[in-house]
Amino acid sequence: MKMKKLLVTGIAGMMFLLAGCNAGGSAQSAGGSQESLVANADDVKKAGGSIDTNMDSKGMDDKGMDGKGMESMGTGQGLSDMKKIPEFKAKTSDGKDVSNDIFKDSKLTLVNVWGSWCHPCVEELPELQKVYEKMKDKGVNVVGIAQDSSSSPDAVKDIIKKGGLTYTNIFPEGKLLDAVMNNQAFPLTLLVDSEGNVVGEPLKGGSDEAHFTEMIEKALADMK
Repeated sequence: MKMKKLLVTGIAGMMFLLAGCNAGGSAQSAGGSQESLVANADDVKKAGGSIDTNMDSKGMDDKGMDGKGMESMGTGQGLSDMKKIPEFKAKTSDGKDVSNDIFKDSKLTLVNVWGSWCHPCVEELPELQKVYEKMKDKGVNVVGIAQDSSSSPDAVKDIIKKGGLTYTNIFPEGKLLDAVMNNQAFPLTLLVDSEGNVVGEPLKGGSDEAHFTEMIEKALADMK
């Protein structure tokens, strides 16, 4: 009887953990029909270490995962909760210096936080390239922030090269890296104005060119 009770308790605990890994409040029960896109918590908490995660995009629609990403990497404030991009100085994927000045010459900048280990992140990169090519002459920029650039720089650079990405990708450091590591879902996309202020609500999860364009056009209309 005692063994049976322990077994039931263990199963219940596992179901709770599976449901709770959906950061952002929209927990999916272990018996639900939609597969959660989550990383192993032990790997996630390495916070900058090498993350070997086999993620699947099953269940993801073009409107984003709405929080069905990996759970928080730390205890501080994540980029998705901030009203402004923190002051930073860092390098781009091709070794150039970059800072908050990257936002100054654009009405809006679409900022996408991604990782080489994250399948939904990598899957949407070509969509972001399309947005960049379509919007760069309209005062809208696209900037990527590679979460695992310090631990897996070669993997990140390889994805950028193979994907033909021509928009800037930042290798975060300092406060910006801290904010990235405390995110609760990947990929994360947000819009910022010329001063680095966040415009509208961040998008947690994968999406496509049409939805990104819709986000941008709405934000531009609201700014008039």
